[in-house]
Amino acid sequence: MKKVSLKLILIIILASLLRIPFLDQFPTGITIDEAGQGYSAYSILKTGKDEWGDFLPINPRGFGDYKPPVYMYLLVPSIALFGLTEFAVRLPSAIAGILTVIMTYLLVRDLFKNRKLALLASFFIAISPWHIYYSRLGWESNVGLMFFILGIWLFIKGLEKSSLMSLSVISLGLAGMSYHSFKLLVPLIVVCLIIIFRNELKAVKKSSLIAASVFIMIFVLILGYGFIFSGASRRAADQSISKEENLSDLRKNQYNDGLPNLFNRVVHNKFQFVTSKITDNYLGYFSIPFLFGPHRSDGSILNFPSMGLLYIWQLPLVLLGLWYLLRNKSKAGAVIFSWVLIAPIPAALTQDYMHAGRAQAILPAFTVISSVGLYYIYELLKNSKSRRIMLMLVTLIISISILWRIDNYLFHTFNKQLGGLKQGYKEIVDITTKGYDNYDKIIFTKGESEPHAFVAFYAKIDPEIVQSASQDWKKFETDGLRFLDMTDYNLGKYEFKNVDFSRDRNEKNSLIIGVEKEIPELVSPKLKINNSAGKTIFVAVDTNEIAD
Repeated sequence: MKKVSLKLILIIILASLLRIPFLDQFPTGITIDEAGQGYSAYSILKTGKDEWGDFLPINPRGFGDYKPPVYMYLLVPSIALFGLTEFAVRLPSAIAGILTVIMTYLLVRDLFKNRKLALLASFFIAISPWHIYYSRLGWESNVGLMFFILGIWLFIKGLEKSSLMSLSVISLGLAGMSYHSFKLLVPLIVVCLIIIFRNELKAVKKSSLIAASVFIMIFVLILGYGFIFSGASRRAADQSISKEENLSDLRKNQYNDGLPNLFNRVVHNKFQFVTSKITDNYLGYFSIPFLFGPHRSDGSILNFPSMGLLYIWQLPLVLLGLWYLLRNKSKAGAVIFSWVLIAPIPAALTQDYMHAGRAQAILPAFTVISSVGLYYIYELLKNSKSRRIMLMLVTLIISISILWRIDNYLFHTFNKQLGGLKQGYKEIVDITTKGYDNYDKIIFTKGESEPHAFVAFYAKIDPEIVQSASQDWKKFETDGLRFLDMTDYNLGKYEFKNVDFSRDRNEKNSLIIGVEKEIPELVSPKLKINNSAGKTIFVAVDTNEIAD
């Protein structure tokens, strides 16, 4: 037990070292969701209302959608302690990542009744590129995953100690309120657990089951209210694979075949088309290119571009682990297989193909399976002189893999443009903040998504000022627009619009912030801001310094 405890402590220390140091610098830049949710938490901390003036919202507004609330509320104490910074916005995710390592150990220990396997699984999670990557982003799914694993472990423990069943429901409910995918995954895994452990559940106290049922109803009501009345259903509709914009290929097939209308609907119909797309998506999440290859559906930061999600040496271990679990037919294996099979379902229902962020829930299951594979080899060589050689070889391979991934992450990943990760805002907003009182107007480009979120975040604008301005911003919804930056809008002296230099240069005593293509090359800028790849992102021009 002392050896196990020491090893687990060392694994936790390793997990912490890979997740917390330089958290505000790597990833370089910040996503719009990090800035938006960070400022929402800051506004709630100061006033009890988010930037839209909503008091303690159940489903806070995002950008074109509504967010699950858990991550934003976890940011409130983080920002209270560390201020409105990149570090504070990412810290809850990093802590959740470390806790996930611990939860994985506890779950595997009690599910497989094997401490050594539990240590191995927790170690694999600790060094997982996929998990480290998301732990260093202010990413809601990472918190949802931690609650998801905790909920499953509490369910397993609840079979022995009935009172823990309510805590299991609470944890799984919080997972559903952390990230959209878990709203579907949670009921699916609960059904699987009930089927697998149906005999063991008979021994659970009825009073504990009743209490757990009450908590289930509470979460159903909360999530149902958000889905129906708070606009949370918009995200599902926007990302659905069956929405009309995604049916263009079906319309083309119907047109090109030229069959009579009746036959056309039999051969090419919406049900057949959507089912085929969902099946392709679902199977894609089990493919080698998705799990071990460098290319996924796009270059977004959420798709961990340029590298595999899992180490390539895990591939044979996954195959061996699958074979071992299938051969032994244990209830522990049934839980892991159920987990693997249901985890990609929410991601498969969306329009994006092979999206690493939405399929993150599958990571722990594959990690456990690969751990089973390595542990099986270890036990197979129990009385063999080859065991020491195998351990040395495995240690060498894993050490080289970790060092290579760290090198790639620190010195290569962020030296290229990544979709969703915005650089330069901190520097340019610092310039506008220092010169704020010197200008009558700051014209800020919309060329880089909804810029007000970054301006409010880095300038730490008084929430009451933003709340007042946002009442006018809401007109974009009444005008039938999906995003705020589809219209021009103001925040104090800031005017957010597309820069038209021939027009805006005539504004007196103003500062123009544009992207490079919006500012003529012959104009002498006040300042240029470059990203880590050396590309100019923003150009600042003082209208007082423009030559006639």
